[in-house]
Amino acid sequence: MKHNSAHFWVILGVWLLMVISIVGFEVIQDQAKSQNQKWQGGQVIVDMPMPWDDQAFGVIPPGIDSTFSVYTNTAIEKHGQWQGIDIQALDAQYPLLGEFKVSTGLGVAKWHDQDVYLSGPIDGIEVGDSIQIGLGSFVLRGYIIEQDEISSFRYLVSPRALMTMGGVKASGLWQPGSRVSLRYYFTALDALLLDEFILQLKKLNHPHMKISTPKDESTWSQFGFEKISQWHQSIVGVILLVVISSLWALTRLNLIGLNEAQSMMNYFGISRERVHWIWIKGPYLYAFKIWLTLTLLSLLMSLRMYYPIWPFIHLNIFLAVVYGLFLIWHLLRSKIWVPGRCILLMLSISSYLYAGQWIAIPSVLWLIGSLLLIGFLLHVVIGFLTKFASSEQPDWLLAQHFMRVHQVLFLSMGLVTCLMLGVFLLINVSLKDLEKSLLSQVPDGAPNVFLVNVTQQDLSGLQTLLPSQTVFYPVVRARITQVQGRDVFERRPELREDPAFNRELNMTYMQLLPDNNHVVSGVWDPAQKGFSVEEAFANRAGIGLGDELTVSVFGQLIHGPVLSVRKVSWQSMSPNFFVIAGGGLLADQVATWISSFHWDEAISGSLKESLKNFRHVTVIRVDQIILQVRLWLARLIGFANGYVLFIFAMMLFVVWVLLKRLMAVMAFEIEVLQSLMVPKIHLRRSLRLVFGLSQLASGLILNGVFLLLYRYLIPQLSADYMTLMAWVGLMLFIIFWAGNRQIDRMTNQCIAQTDHSQGKGRE
Repeated sequence: MKHNSAHFWVILGVWLLMVISIVGFEVIQDQAKSQNQKWQGGQVIVDMPMPWDDQAFGVIPPGIDSTFSVYTNTAIEKHGQWQGIDIQALDAQYPLLGEFKVSTGLGVAKWHDQDVYLSGPIDGIEVGDSIQIGLGSFVLRGYIIEQDEISSFRYLVSPRALMTMGGVKASGLWQPGSRVSLRYYFTALDALLLDEFILQLKKLNHPHMKISTPKDESTWSQFGFEKISQWHQSIVGVILLVVISSLWALTRLNLIGLNEAQSMMNYFGISRERVHWIWIKGPYLYAFKIWLTLTLLSLLMSLRMYYPIWPFIHLNIFLAVVYGLFLIWHLLRSKIWVPGRCILLMLSISSYLYAGQWIAIPSVLWLIGSLLLIGFLLHVVIGFLTKFASSEQPDWLLAQHFMRVHQVLFLSMGLVTCLMLGVFLLINVSLKDLEKSLLSQVPDGAPNVFLVNVTQQDLSGLQTLLPSQTVFYPVVRARITQVQGRDVFERRPELREDPAFNRELNMTYMQLLPDNNHVVSGVWDPAQKGFSVEEAFANRAGIGLGDELTVSVFGQLIHGPVLSVRKVSWQSMSPNFFVIAGGGLLADQVATWISSFHWDEAISGSLKESLKNFRHVTVIRVDQIILQVRLWLARLIGFANGYVLFIFAMMLFVVWVLLKRLMAVMAFEIEVLQSLMVPKIHLRRSLRLVFGLSQLASGLILNGVFLLLYRYLIPQLSADYMTLMAWVGLMLFIIFWAGNRQIDRMTNQCIAQTDHSQGKGRE
């Protein structure tokens, strides 16, 4: 155990980090899932953009209780800043199921129309303060304490405001054709009655109706886990590479111990074949024992006889953790790191994490590529040392010897450095490029204000207040249901997860295309009935020129051919649309209006004062949104770099362990060199030289190649390369400095032990 104590702490630390990451994420997922079960376990939830119509959808059968809520969003003005806010208006019977509690303890039926409750504090607004939301003046009564529906609430970035149905109507935000969605809830004591009602709704096959049923988990709303999961997988992927590199290095180093054990066994008459048989048989025998143990523990776990957190942990997590702990324990019992056992350990991790997931491919390719490139660079370093090695340069001669004999060790340390610096560069290049690309999309003088939810009656008044070049576009809420007479989801099943097809789109109609729209195929003729679609949107949906589209506007079907395909400049900061109708196809539909313009308050005065008579119009300040996004990115970069620093510290520890192992292996070599009267200073210099060259070659050169690839092969990415290289140089300096300190200390220990043993020999 003492022999492998350093190895134990390396692997245990990495393993615990992985377990915390995996189990923590799974606990969050399962808690949200249990919340969904409680919320949807006995009720049907129907989402649609229009109110319930008994004639269109049927009368709700007696015995079924129902309620509903209305969702929209807007912006409120506070101290000259526009704050985005999501609105949820609640029916008096809300909720039918689940937990719902506000700080005042009052149910929705006891709320007043001017009451509002927030999901969290907003700077400058205290309980009891007045809030202007749209046309209505509201009073902040308190905050949301519990609401099971949070996992299915659509808008998760901005604060949420709860109000009554009377409140949302008084705000003027619920306009015909505006961006409003409704959610209806149904429940019944009679399960058969509820099943019949579900069947009745499904038979309607209404294009605007999404039905979530308690027996079908695939219809439940999620909490955005697909995006969180990508970050989670990336983080665990980095840790996995660290584990692989550490185990790989330690396994190769302990092959020396295997050879020693084999020689000893041969001395006692144990054949070479017998040694290999034991080597191969051991992992599988222990795997079988572990399987029997896990079977029993899994049975006990299914009875939930353990701690309360266990019901939230998936069985595969439990198996992976216990399996890995057993393997680590078995590895520590042996002084020989058998590669087969390490492979079993890695399979237990990777089989859970990356079964059928794409991230395994770049991880493996990065690892293999790093090994090959570092190996090549080390051969270059050896050639460089050979060129300078001579009797007049003993430091170079010893460095060449150490590099040739211990290539695997220095390759391992180089790989560790490469992985750490590669992660640092990957995170910074990606996030910095995201920040710069966001800013580059806003040219000087571009529109910085959007007006949404404008009604027909507001147009004349707003046009006199806003810049003369301001253009208003009608917005019709609709969705594409068929292409060439076939259901859009039957043609392309993957579009079910595409937000451009599984919800209402903002479509428009106009005479002249905007300046930032360029026809790439077909012809735009505003007098001809048909549609013009955006190029990427059309490619994603498999829509081509001449295809017949069926568009549903709240259940009313409109047909027309595709007349043209457009390329849109999304960086223009002007309203852009996937679908534009011509020939008056959508002109008779209920619409709101949208516009964007550039507003310089230093010249034109306060925007709030200019729009004081249009409080129901939603104002979106692009510059404030960009500022908020930049703050989020800065925090994200800080968090990511904090994580990199943690990895950096762990990498330093791994390098320290590898150096310690190196000195243990080289103890005999140092003793021989001492007996040959090689000065101590040459030993230290040669070790420093070979360590520094290997780290410099594997770290600086490899990550320089990394940056060149990003700069020339992916030129659209932008990054401050000089700053990044400065950080890389600083990290390499820290590694070099810490490594030299460790080399000096361990070399002194080895020399002292050699002097002590030689002194005893002379006695």
